[in-house]
Amino acid sequence: MKSYQVIAVDRFPVTDPATKDEDDRKLAAEMSSYLQSELVRRLRDTGIFQRVVNLREAEFKPEADKALRPEGMITRPGRDSRAARAFFEAYGAGRT
Repeated sequence: MKSYQVIAVDRFPVTDPATKDEDDRKLAAEMSSYLQSELVRRLRDTGIFQRVVNLREAEFKPEADKALRPEGMITRPGRDSRAARAFFEAYGAGRT
C-alpha cells in the first residue's frame, strides 16, 4: 500500500436482477453514488494517499505514480432490509 500515492474511486454498479421498476433503479443509483462519495471522503480523511480521485467528478489519466482503482459491484442492495434502508435514509439517500 505504501508504494501507491493515488487512488481513483469509480461507482460500483448495481447488478441485482430483482431491480424491476424506476423506483428500484433510482434507489440503486443513489446507493451506488452514496457508496462512492463515502469511500472518497473516508479515504481523504485517512491521509493514506496523496491524492484521492472521485471519477464521477474528474477524469483521471494515470501518470508515473502508481494508482489503485478499486472495482466491484453491488449485487443485492438490500431494499427489503429494514437495517439497510434505515442506514441509507439516515444519511440522506433513498426514500422513506
